[in-house]
Amino acid sequence: MRRPGHEKLRVNQVATTSVDPRLREAATTISVYGQLPFVPVRSTGCDIITSDGRRILDLYGGHAVAALGYGHPGLVNAIRQQSKDLLFQSNAVALDVRAEAAERLVGAAPLSLERVFFVNSGAEANENALRMACTVTGRNKILAITHGFHGRTAAAGAVTWNSDKWYGFPQKPFEVDFIPRNDCALAMEMIGPDIAAVIFEPVEMVLGQLELGVRGTAEELVGEVIEGGELGASGEVSLSRDNGYLVRLLLQPGNDVSAETLDMLEDAAQMQPNGDYLIKQSGQL
Repeated sequence: MRRPGHEKLRVNQVATTSVDPRLREAATTISVYGQLPFVPVRSTGCDIITSDGRRILDLYGGHAVAALGYGHPGLVNAIRQQSKDLLFQSNAVALDVRAEAAERLVGAAPLSLERVFFVNSGAEANENALRMACTVTGRNKILAITHGFHGRTAAAGAVTWNSDKWYGFPQKPFEVDFIPRNDCALAMEMIGPDIAAVIFEPVEMVLGQLELGVRGTAEELVGEVIEGGELGASGEVSLSRDNGYLVRLLLQPGNDVSAETLDMLEDAAQMQPNGDYLIKQSGQL
């Protein structure tokens, strides 16, 4: 019979003795998203350098609001100076840097938007936007578009497509219905006087596979492969500045590439010895 805490000690020992952060994270964190089979160790510009020395063009851009690239002198200097001056203070006190950020946001926003509410995540922003919509309208029904992802908190999770399998709360805070993607006629029927708000993603995170049937330039094909959902975060594209785009299919467990996608890549690209597809730049396919 194991002593209390014995199993925890064993898991922590496995995590701390491994040099691979993927194994250490798997041993000590709750798995939420599938991870790609490489480890970024440093970055420059728009490129990620991996632990095995590969250079990858980062089309992900940074989670949510952090699409700022890597190592730009202006960004680095701003972070360095602010951390030197004042690293953190709560909104219980006024800050010049917060006031300036709010003023700039209000200045760039439509005229009817005159106030800023700073939050820590997209889910928190969506929670409060939905709360305000229900409060202002006095209504209790939200519409969302199918295949959208809005967060994992109570309200944001309620309007996320296919969240029932992980939602976990006893009940949702309001009534939710989903408008089928690309069905404008049905959307007009569903958006009525009982609706507090409609929430949607311009680029949907959990869309799934798109048809990749349009042939165009090499750049358009690369865009289709990455935005196709079927590959999505499982497709790696690096830019060979001399020859073209290198497309590497990185499949996570349970993901398959359709025969149509493979045919499209094979027709438009040159198979490399390592299994990558080389797509020439600026050529008509």
